[in-house]
Amino acid sequence: MSTMFTLVSSLMLTAFMSFTVPLLLVGTLLSSFFVASYIPGLTILGHSGARDIVNFLTIFGNGFPVQGIFVIGITCGIVGTLLDLFNFCRYEYRRSN
Repeated sequence: MSTMFTLVSSLMLTAFMSFTVPLLLVGTLLSSFFVASYIPGLTILGHSGARDIVNFLTIFGNGFPVQGIFVIGITCGIVGTLLDLFNFCRYEYRRSN
């Protein structure tokens, strides 16, 4: 039972972290471009960078940037969970041999 609890808690933590890290990364990048757009001399860079990120998220979200960031977050969460599950199974296999 302890092994199952360890697996489930590890999977939940990995899924949560794998979901939130891309959201924080894209959010930080987008907010830094918005802040840069208020600095004289960086206005064009800030606006074009923010527009490019929003366009990128719009592609993944079928026209909605918020949906796009959630699609990227969910995809990264699934991949992170699968990698953690693979690592756990590999560790259990090596431990039993």
